[in-house]
Amino acid sequence: MLMDLSRDLFAALLAGLIQGVTEWLPVSSKTLILLTLLAYGFDAQTAYLMGLVINGATAVAAIIYFKKEILEMLSSIRSPRRYREGFAVFKFLIISTILTGLVAIPLAQLSRKFISFDENVAMIVMGSLFLLTTILTWLRTRMSGGVDEVREVSLIDAVLAGFAQGLSALPGISRSGITIFTLILLGHSSRDSLRLSFLMGIPATIGGIVYSYAAMPILIESRILILTISSLTAIITSLFTISSLLKLSERLKTYLFTLILAMITLAVGVLGMVAQH
Repeated sequence: MLMDLSRDLFAALLAGLIQGVTEWLPVSSKTLILLTLLAYGFDAQTAYLMGLVINGATAVAAIIYFKKEILEMLSSIRSPRRYREGFAVFKFLIISTILTGLVAIPLAQLSRKFISFDENVAMIVMGSLFLLTTILTWLRTRMSGGVDEVREVSLIDAVLAGFAQGLSALPGISRSGITIFTLILLGHSSRDSLRLSFLMGIPATIGGIVYSYAAMPILIESRILILTISSLTAIITSLFTISSLLKLSERLKTYLFTLILAMITLAVGVLGMVAQH
């Protein structure tokens, strides 16, 4: 019993550290947490839902880091003409969050069932999605140098970025990676795309916590100690790393990292299927 508790606590600390660091890089932090928890003996559906909850913890760090932008958005509700840019971003976040929810909820339901059905097949699919993330991240690095001007976000930007963010409910798809790629493709600068992506992540990841609790409240309540430790670790780690990692993510070749993860995940899935037969 004591060994199980110490194992769970170590897994919680490790998951929190992974979340606090990788949330700010274009890699799928929730999938890394899922794989970590699977390695520690958690079943796939539990690991997936716990990953969504821990993923949402870094919204606190993002709120603190982007407090200036958030205060400007809140002020723009009362004075939209005075805070024109803030109001444009506010509308962008409302619309993109609605689109994210419409896409993400059914995909999350599908992911939960699929992961529980066959973990080896799920690993192969996750590996394939990691490969997709690798391609998107590589394309992003090829594209990001060409746009320097700052432009106001539009309705089309909100719809397409929100749809893209919804796809990140699939394990292996990086939320930041796919939204940054989409925003750059829509003509925004690398810096602006980064900022908008992480502002989008605040309501989206909080929504992930709400979804996880609504899906399986007993599971979340029974794991409250582990989730609390993971979440606090993720928040503290994020506050220490967010500034440097945001700058690093503009230059880091993270597609090499996701490529390695894809190869490992695919290999584990294939070897697991071979062992079954």
